[in-house]
Amino acid sequence: MDAGTIETVVARYPKLTFVLSGVNYGETLWTFDFMNRFRNVSLEISGMQGFRAVDGCLRAIGSDRLLFGSGLPLLYPACSIQKLEVARLSREQRYAISEGNARRLLDL
Repeated sequence: MDAGTIETVVARYPKLTFVLSGVNYGETLWTFDFMNRFRNVSLEISGMQGFRAVDGCLRAIGSDRLLFGSGLPLLYPACSIQKLEVARLSREQRYAISEGNARRLLDL
């Protein structure tokens, strides 16, 4: 979907939670700005590219709306695992991204 359509849908349904997926390097700045305007949006990390991309996400939006995503079957899951391994995360942040945030969103 294009950015305008995403923004229209998210703005129309503020009580729903949306998860952005497949965000690549070129969309990163737009994504951070968008997520800072709409608190009902989370981001899964499988499409994030760039060295220490997760660290950039932490600085821009925090860890409470980041989700681990493997990218299967289109991407190698080891890449997403490695993103968390090299990120400068506290134990709490690592848990939140790898599991905790998804549990909270899915009410598990």
